Amino acid sequence: MANTVFYSVCPFGTGDLKVGLPTITISSGVATLSTNQSNANIGVGCCIEYGSDKVYISQINSGTSFNVTTRLGAAPNNCENISVVGIYHPFDSLYDAEAQIPSASYDYLKTSSLVTADVQLNIVCYKDHVDGTADTGGNVTISLAGDATRYLKVYTPTLNSEAFLDGHRHNGIWSTTAYVHANTLWQYSPWSQFVGLQVSEPSGVAYYIGPSSGASSTIRCYNNIFRILNSTVKEVVLFNQIASSTTVYFYNNVIYQSQASNTANWGIALQAGYDHTNCVFYIENCTIHAPVGMYRPDVGETDKATVYVKNVLVKTIGFTVTEGLVAFDDQSGVGWGAGSGYNACEDDTAPGSTGNHENLDLSAIFAEDFVDYRTNPEDSNVIGQATNTISSGYSVEISWFSTTVPWDIWAFVNEANELDDIV
Repeated sequence: MANTVFYSVCPFGTGDLKVGLPTITISSGVATLSTNQSNANIGVGCCIEYGSDKVYISQINSGTSFNVTTRLGAAPNNCENISVVGIYHPFDSLYDAEAQIPSASYDYLKTSSLVTADVQLNIVCYKDHVDGTADTGGNVTISLAGDATRYLKVYTPTLNSEAFLDGHRHNGIWSTTAYVHANTLWQYSPWSQFVGLQVSEPSGVAYYIGPSSGASSTIRCYNNIFRILNSTVKEVVLFNQIASSTTVYFYNNVIYQSQASNTANWGIALQAGYDHTNCVFYIENCTIHAPVGMYRPDVGETDKATVYVKNVLVKTIGFTVTEGLVAFDDQSGVGWGAGSGYNACEDDTAPGSTGNHENLDLSAIFAEDFVDYRTNPEDSNVIGQATNTISSGYSVEISWFSTTVPWDIWAFVNEANELDDIV
């Protein structure tokens, strides 16, 4: 069975966060510190350095007790009452984590294959607790080989067992104090999950899905907010070159362009020129605000992906019929996957034939500041109009689904600032 490894990223930097002058005792993978650390921005993935050794936190038990592992997820050697040199995040940006974790020059995995390392890798992203500085390290293309049990997960922590401080993840609305990745992010690792991130790209595509290797893998992307601020950019989210027979679960995400105003701009687009042979894309429980919500090109492929669209709301920017803007633009001739439905938009292009709400006036339920994309709890067009019959591949996350039935169409609800459907 693969070991589980945690490394953390925090734009605050890699400086020492420990409280007081603790000593550490380790017994059977549990570290006990002599000083309470619960007021610090510490959690899973943080490194505890003591003497000439290092361990990484894999679980918080209390302010003084932590489960810890070696850099490869194994149980560390026992020790007793050794002075702690420091407790810190090993990386100040995803860019550095991407470069250093697989490199033989650094003391982390030393390989780009999670199968070779025999680990399930978690990169945990923390807010800057001092001044909310965003992660501006650079464009990130994370590409690590893996399989169903040895996969990559990049996420923000939410549990008490993961982090002492709250607020690392947004609550459905863009947050300048939660973790923000302020450059393009590429999910290029087959067998990977990106969860609870905010990605804001000032001058290019915000987010790419595109593992060109690793056929028949599964990719998950959920609970994220993706945005771009440049009106000349065409896509916020781009399904790029993807290896054959890949399954993508893309759900509970918010996608928007705050300045875009022409028909060349899309919220989600499938990349022209790639056939996505035998791929299956599930796009569900999302909110999109862009000139064109979703775009599927016609470039003459003989074998295209099957794309399921369910519980998705699209508000087109500057929408008028004469502008030629449409919510769901399918140029492929293949059509959307059977079972698509329960979508909402301002025209009659909603995928599927069941439960759709079309030709709506959605102007009143979208904020003018291009920030708040949570529902108005009183809007009958979207509240309680979705289906909870979602794709079977979500069973891994089924515990996150709301017990309230029926669900709402789109990602988040503006009621007590709680996430809708998936948290």
